[in-house]
This record gives sequence, structure tokens and C-alpha cells, in this order.
Amino acid sequence: MDTRRRISLPLHPLPSPQPAAEHRRVVLVDFHWTRDKDPRVPLGHASLLAALSAQPTLDVRSLVVPVNRPGSDAPSVV
Repeated sequence: MDTRRRISLPLHPLPSPQPAAEHRRVVLVDFHWTRDKDPRVPLGHASLLAALSAQPTLDVRSLVVPVNRPGSDAPSVV
């Protein structure tokens, strides 16, 4: 005799409670190796920045640090 119980799941998932809108600051830091012909802001960084900036609860700050520029000091950024 099979003693296992059958559990039926709802066809549609129940909505999860939404947390209260909370503003958060996000610092997007990019340490990259730059060349003369490269743009000042790398494409991947710009794409992430645009996506994060579209979120109304995020305060996004961007920092691009070319590590091969004379005088740049990546450890001081962290």
C-alpha cells in the first residue's frame, strides 16, 4: 500500500510580498587597462551604468580608473 501523500501545487505562483522601496547607493568601479584609441568609459561599464541608473531606487555613482595611467593608484580607490 502506498502511504505517500500527494501535494497539489497552485498553477500560478502566489505573489511574494514586495519590500518597501528603499534607496540604495551603488558604486560601480571599473579598473581597466586603457589604450589611446579606447573610449574613456568602457562599453561594458557604460551598459551596466545605464541599466542601474534606470532603477528608481538606486543612487548610482560611477568611477573609472585606468590602471596603466601614470600616477594612478588602484589600491587607494578601494
